[in-house]
Amino acid sequence: MKEIIKLLKEDKILRLTVVITLAIVAFIVGSCLFNPLLLLWALIALLSIALVMAIGIAVYAFIDDVFNI
Repeated sequence: MKEIIKLLKEDKILRLTVVITLAIVAFIVGSCLFNPLLLLWALIALLSIALVMAIGIAVYAFIDDVFNI
């Protein structure tokens, strides 16, 4: 247990990962307790963002392939 605490104190990336994971878990639990539809809207927003990113990656790959820059 002391090794885990020591590792958390020293490694900034691990600490950031733990904070982000706990924030996501807190958001999901809080939204389920407060308003379950909030979780649905957050999921729709995340899927929309992922779709826009996928389209952007496809356009970037197409331009990179066509112009060979």
